Amino acid sequence: MNGSRILIAEDQAVVAMEIEDRLMRLGYQVAGIASSAERAIALAREMKPDLLLFDIRLDGSPDGISAAETILRERRVPVVFLSAYADDATLARMQQVEPAAYLLKPFDERMLQITLDTALYKHRVTQERLQEERERRAVEARLASVLDHSPDAIISADAGGRITVFNRGAERTFGYAAAQARGMAIEALFPASDTDIFAALADRAQEEAEPVLRRELDGLRSDGSRFPAELSLSRAVVDGATLVTAIVRDVSERQRLQEKFLHAQKLEAVGRLAAGVAHDFNNLLSAIQCNAFLAGSCADQPEQLRDEVRAITDSVRRGSSLTRQLLGFARRTPGTPRPIELGETVASLENLFRVLAGADAELTMDIEVGAGVVEIDPSRLEQALMNLVVNARDAMHTGGELRFEVATHMSERPWRVRSGKLAAGRYVRLSVADSGTGMDAELLDQIFEPFFSTKAPGRGTGLGLSTVLDVATECDGGVDVESVKGEGSTFHLFLPESAAALPEIPTERLTPAPMELGGSILVIDDDDSLRPAIVRVLTKSGCEVESVSSPAEALELVSRGRSYDLVIIDLIMPGTSGPELAIQLRERIADLPILYISGHPESAELAQMAEAAMGPILQKPFNIHSLRFTVAELTR
Repeated sequence: MNGSRILIAEDQAVVAMEIEDRLMRLGYQVAGIASSAERAIALAREMKPDLLLFDIRLDGSPDGISAAETILRERRVPVVFLSAYADDATLARMQQVEPAAYLLKPFDERMLQITLDTALYKHRVTQERLQEERERRAVEARLASVLDHSPDAIISADAGGRITVFNRGAERTFGYAAAQARGMAIEALFPASDTDIFAALADRAQEEAEPVLRRELDGLRSDGSRFPAELSLSRAVVDGATLVTAIVRDVSERQRLQEKFLHAQKLEAVGRLAAGVAHDFNNLLSAIQCNAFLAGSCADQPEQLRDEVRAITDSVRRGSSLTRQLLGFARRTPGTPRPIELGETVASLENLFRVLAGADAELTMDIEVGAGVVEIDPSRLEQALMNLVVNARDAMHTGGELRFEVATHMSERPWRVRSGKLAAGRYVRLSVADSGTGMDAELLDQIFEPFFSTKAPGRGTGLGLSTVLDVATECDGGVDVESVKGEGSTFHLFLPESAAALPEIPTERLTPAPMELGGSILVIDDDDSLRPAIVRVLTKSGCEVESVSSPAEALELVSRGRSYDLVIIDLIMPGTSGPELAIQLRERIADLPILYISGHPESAELAQMAEAAMGPILQKPFNIHSLRFTVAELTR
């Protein structure tokens, strides 16, 4: 090939010059001429020729074969040996070097050109093939790396369905080692009911060049367990051989997140429903409370009527508790945590627990002295414990043992409980154990789901244990449960120990509201059952009361010159909110005292509304004594 640079090694100077002349006439370049092996090696390193044209015999030792061997160890270059004569041993040495060609002296110019061009061409083709092989291997290495680092299982099988490729993702997904999986039938990784997909792929292969099937199905792990999976299956012909490739993705986590998202959507829907219902329900309860108070305040009523009135009042209280429970579950009424000593709080509720558990239940308490302080909403804690006691009572049917235990718990590392992962640290453990019917593993996986209940229809709301879970997690705690079918259940609440100081117990009590109040009061509420009930309660207490159902009516009364000592306003009404109305009223009557009542869930937004108009809030259904006391405070 013209322009190629050739290094000549020849011990006879005349022959070397003749070869140089021939090469130049043929269009080659001469990179140098050497008469010894040492010089040839040096020139090869310096000039980096395209071809070595070496006589076997050179001046001194080593010879041309040895010089070529040394050069070829450092750099691949074609070699053409020259020789006038060579014995068998020399020929054998030359063959070990794998020369491109031999030239026997004497040779003509045409033979020289053909030999050199052929040697250069073969070398170029060989180098190109080597480069292609290196590139192919590099691509294969990158592809193998991609396969091994893929989170998905990538599996290939031959025409007989025997696995030939099994990446690390497949090892993680199915639990087989690659060496173990190779040679297995690919159908063994899927339930028998789903292996028809491979037959379907074969059918489609006759119609499409590169069919791809996608399906959701179950995968089978090496331990026999199943998992939800997405399968993409393709068939291709490579080098005449059929290859089936399956890409399998474990979608367990995605399904869990989808279920969690749907659950959150349900909670949001329930929350919106609960918040809407709460207002009307609390208005209804408030009206019942007011009328029960009026019925119970008659001096000449029989004792039986008094008992019935108390029963009505207790029912209102339970209805109010159920509303708060529903709103709390829906995250509409955040608790107000404060430091309490858990052991003392639980001990103070012992009598209540005995009544709830029933006379045939044996209740015991084991409370560690100084078990620790926790920060929690006491009413929410009481609600959670009442739920646990009621569940235990129902599980024990005909009596049994109910045991409370409060103790410190220290964990030096994070650990997992039924409700999730808890951080390392000091906790106060509250355990409630019963000797009831217990639960199996399937039930344990569902008991904290909202609205899930094992009780007969109409006997439970399904919110009890979900409320327990909420109460614990609200203060960064957790819940665990141990249960054996037929042997009872134990619920553990782990509440973080707090370094906060216990609040001081107030020494002064509120002064009871006087039986007779006084003053002129305007009641503004759009609920037609509650508004007259409040009027009757306040009128019976000695107040002069007027009532209207809308802000417009209230403003009209004031504009006609009516003056009041107190205005009671529903916090949220159609059109104009309570605080907005209060501002307009105070523009006409300076320093007018305002009392807000609200059937909506407590929230920071409502508190800010009331604060803007500077007035206290009574949450419906309010205690009548609280109403009378607040009115007395604002009108004196």
